[in-house]
Amino acid sequence: MKPLYIFRHIACDKSGFLCHYLLQRNIPFELICVAPDVPLDCDLSAASGLIFLGAAHSVNNPQSWINDEIKLIQRAASINLPVMGVCFGGQLLTRALGGEVQKDEQMQVGWHPVNLTKEGKSLLAGTSLPDSFHAFEWHAESFSLPPGATPLFCDGDNHNQGYLHGNFLAMQFHLEMTGELIETSLSHFADCLPPACGSVQSNEQILLDSPRYLADMHRAAESIYGWWLEQYVKK
Repeated sequence: MKPLYIFRHIACDKSGFLCHYLLQRNIPFELICVAPDVPLDCDLSAASGLIFLGAAHSVNNPQSWINDEIKLIQRAASINLPVMGVCFGGQLLTRALGGEVQKDEQMQVGWHPVNLTKEGKSLLAGTSLPDSFHAFEWHAESFSLPPGATPLFCDGDNHNQGYLHGNFLAMQFHLEMTGELIETSLSHFADCLPPACGSVQSNEQILLDSPRYLADMHRAAESIYGWWLEQYVKK
């Protein structure tokens, strides 16, 4: 199997549970650190799929490296190469596919319920994924459904939390988080967080809830990662 290319954007991003999952199953991957002023020159013919992780940026910012990633995703679409996007990565996919990314009225940070849509229940019926699970969220923007996309996930207010578009999987939530990554993020980005409110949990509440939800979220991650890999990557 050709390696998956995993694109990282944050210095403290260690890809967490995602890489753990791939290593356990001997699925090859290469980590690519995206940085300003560094050309994004990838041989897509050497990859089995692409994965784009989160970032402390908006895809609407007029920065050349963001446009380079969007163009890379469009190249992947042109050759039918599977792509997964997480949070900022999902927003990149959305822009590449003609959808919109917009600023939310409030950030969503911490542990929040994610529900399968009717379409999601049908597509993921062969997995052990429950109809609802708690996932870790950290975003100030959200993405629309691009034309032709199938909604897979939504939150309690029925806002889009992820979709499938061909072999492109976009998710707003962070299945890859571990306890260590959560603690590091809360410390590193403490100044970026607004006061706790309905959609933003306090640091104390997040850390209190983490032992309660992490194991279930990782089981959900195994179902979703495995489904995408088996259905769209290992062809």
